Amino acid sequence: MKKYYKLLLKRLMFYPFSWLPLNKRKLVFDNFGGRGYGDNPKYIADELLKQDKNLDIVWLTKDMNTSVPDGVRKVRYGSWRAFLEWSTAKIWVDNIRNSDRPWKRKKQIYLQTWHGSDGVKLVEKDVESTLSKSYLVMAKYDGRISDGIISSCQLQTEQFKKSFWLDDNVEILEYGLPRNDDFFYSEKISHTNQIVRARYNISLDELVVLYMPTFRDNGSTKAYNLDYDKVISSFQKFYNKEVRVLIRFHPNVDNTFFKNDDERLINVTDYPDPQDLMFAADIMISDYSSAPIDFMLLNRTIFLYMPDYEEYTKLRPLNPNFNNLPFIKCYTNLELVEQISRFSKMDYHECIDDYKLKNRRFDDGDAARKCAEWIVNQL
Repeated sequence: MKKYYKLLLKRLMFYPFSWLPLNKRKLVFDNFGGRGYGDNPKYIADELLKQDKNLDIVWLTKDMNTSVPDGVRKVRYGSWRAFLEWSTAKIWVDNIRNSDRPWKRKKQIYLQTWHGSDGVKLVEKDVESTLSKSYLVMAKYDGRISDGIISSCQLQTEQFKKSFWLDDNVEILEYGLPRNDDFFYSEKISHTNQIVRARYNISLDELVVLYMPTFRDNGSTKAYNLDYDKVISSFQKFYNKEVRVLIRFHPNVDNTFFKNDDERLINVTDYPDPQDLMFAADIMISDYSSAPIDFMLLNRTIFLYMPDYEEYTKLRPLNPNFNNLPFIKCYTNLELVEQISRFSKMDYHECIDDYKLKNRRFDDGDAARKCAEWIVNQL
């Protein structure tokens, strides 16, 4: 509970800020507790800037060198100034439930965008016994104060209702995820693909594999043991192309363990927007992450490599829907190589189409605009 008591002390210390008048044109955005300009909050902020509603948009970041667009003010996450901005803003936008922020005031509006999509890991109330007391206190409070929460599909709507401790009056906004809007615009995909490949000196003729695993609750890196030589060789044989692998570890992973002198492998963990990397990738290899759910919108190939499946699921139970995911599941390097060698595009896409039919998705390329419209209506 140490983290919670520290936050409680800050809330009490800066409580006088709540006596100041609300700025009805001010919005405060947070992404993963100050991790920079990204995820769903970024795309909503971009849309509001595009609409030019004369808003005061504040972005909280731990790194003040973070690049943000003109029209966005940066404030250091966790500072007294951040508490002042939170306390006097009309609108809050966040994608996690345990940010360093004050108590919400009665006339403030809070939009929770969450940071995952459907049917991978069990979360919140479904794994209540595994969560820390401090997280539970903050998550339950977050549920009570949320005025709106964004859903990507019918399965996620059901999960929110069941597991997120939401107030009865919350609006579940079935808009899809703003971060996925660009997946519906071919010109944007093509342009971003060229930019990313140029940045890493990858030609348009090369096959790009994006390896994007999630973190382990115990901090272990043992599962990131992909046999890059064999995997690259298998893809080269199957597609008759030169192969480059973009490797993006989760922000919670200390990726200093990854040592590399192979020019075919590129560590892109520090790249600010993972959605851009997806546009440059022909194939994704992941595991228990929700990233493949997003990548699926591009109708490209996804392999799940899970060498620690038994160990992982003991620590972090998976959603029952995980077994229904249409991606190719592999548990050893040998199995992954074999699956690549006998891949059937027709069979794979039949599975993808069947999954989409069973789980109605709300993504349509217009989520950011709908979220911005909802926010403006609150103002």
